[in-house]
Amino acid sequence: MDTIKMLVDGAWDAVWTVSETDSKSHPLKQLIVDKNSLNYYDISGGEIIARQQLEPVYHRNGIAYAITRECLLNKKSIKGDRTGALVIKGEYISIDTEWDLDLVEFILSRNNKC
Repeated sequence: MDTIKMLVDGAWDAVWTVSETDSKSHPLKQLIVDKNSLNYYDISGGEIIARQQLEPVYHRNGIAYAITRECLLNKKSIKGDRTGALVIKGEYISIDTEWDLDLVEFILSRNNKC
């Protein structure tokens, strides 16, 4: 509901829920392998020595997307010119596979025993 409220109240084209990306997965720490040769995905990554040098980055977590009708039908996009970010803090599990569902069932069964 917060996503829809933000969309309407902020006059956004779209609002996405996002989560802060762990510094271990920061884009400047990503690598590519080409014919067994290791390189930085982004050449700026070579300048990063400590995680404290990294600016916070966010990834879409898929919890919610709110999009105006105009943005979706006229711009044919889920991200308009003005897209707001609703930052989600804390843990969540994205259920995309049977394994994810098994994990949730395990966590719920463990929590119910407490």
